[in-house]
Amino acid sequence: MANRSYLYASTALPGAQAGTPALRGISEYAYDVPLVFRLLVSCDTRPCHSAIWNDPRPLALAGRCGPGIARLAAFLARIEHPAISPLREDALRFLAERTRPDEWFVLEPAEVLGMGDAPVADEVEKLRLGLGELDAEIERTLATLAPRPKSFWQRLLPPAQQVVETPIRELGLGHWSDTLYFSFDAADDGRDDS
Repeated sequence: MANRSYLYASTALPGAQAGTPALRGISEYAYDVPLVFRLLVSCDTRPCHSAIWNDPRPLALAGRCGPGIARLAAFLARIEHPAISPLREDALRFLAERTRPDEWFVLEPAEVLGMGDAPVADEVEKLRLGLGELDAEIERTLATLAPRPKSFWQRLLPPAQQVVETPIRELGLGHWSDTLYFSFDAADDGRDDS
């Protein structure tokens, strides 16, 4: 089994009221906490208790959906890469259909952060503090993704679409799903979908 980070949406901040709010699956990513997940929880970020792990320490992070999606959209609009358009459109459509601006994204990174030797709660706090440095990471990522002149062999033998998409998918794009390994009953999630 791959260790994953999980991204959910919730109508309420976990732990802010009695009971556990229903979580709806948004995405999961193997062996990392990708930049897209970190961008989405980077606005009004708060540590919260995990819905997956029974631990008294906060092992999850929550951030506002509306500002998080706006920050992600601004980042994606700056990417100049041949594979970005369909993955950008897919991401923004999926998020618009499954979240509301006043809701919360909940990032559950403990499974992937627990692969190291450091205490998981310390790693989650380090992740939270690192959200303040996302602007510098965004600039480095944009520089890495910037178009480069093609070599003779690249012009002669263009790479497969999967190879072209790899650096974009490594950002955390293209993995949207409401069915995650850890799924929660969202039959009554407090949303009025009528």
